[in-house]
Amino acid sequence: KTTAIIIQYVHSNISLVGDSAGANLSLVIALKSLKETTRKPNCLVLNSIVSDFSGVLDRSIHKVNDFTVKDGFLDPLRKIYIGNEDYKNSEISPILGINSELPPMFITCDYNETLYADSYNLYKKANELGIEVEFIEMKNTFHAFATTGIATPETKKILEESCDFIRKYSQK
Repeated sequence: KTTAIIIQYVHSNISLVGDSAGANLSLVIALKSLKETTRKPNCLVLNSIVSDFSGVLDRSIHKVNDFTVKDGFLDPLRKIYIGNEDYKNSEISPILGINSELPPMFITCDYNETLYADSYNLYKKANELGIEVEFIEMKNTFHAFATTGIATPETKKILEESCDFIRKYSQK
C-alpha cells in the first residue's frame, strides 16, 4: 500500500516519476496522499502523462504525428485498464482531481504526440491553481521520449532537467 511505503520512509525525500500510464499513477498517488494522513511527495516528474480517461479533454487541438501511440488507442486501453469503473473518478482520470495542495510538477511531452492535450491541460490547470510547475514541450520526438529515447540529445536534456528539478525540491 502507498501509505505503508510513505510511512516507512517518513523522513526521506520522495519524488514520484512516471511516463505515460506511470505518470498517471504518480499523479494518482500524489492525489491520494493529500486525502490520507501521509506526507505528500516533494515533487512530481510527469512525462507524456495520460491524465484523462473520461473524455473531458479535447485531444483534437492539433494534428497528431505520433508513431508510438496512435490516435484512437484510448478506447481499447480504457476498457483493459479501467473495465467498468467510473472514468470520471479522479483516481482514474487524475486531471479531474487537481488542487492547489499538490507538490511542484515537471511535465514533459512532444507537441505532436497523441497525449499532448493531457500534458498541456494539466500544466495549465496546475499553473492556474498556483502550483509550481515547469512544462517542457519538445518537437520531433515521440510519446514518452524522456526515458525511451535512450542516448538521444532530447532525452539527455530532459533527464538532466528532471534531475535538477528533483534536487531542487528534495532540498526543501
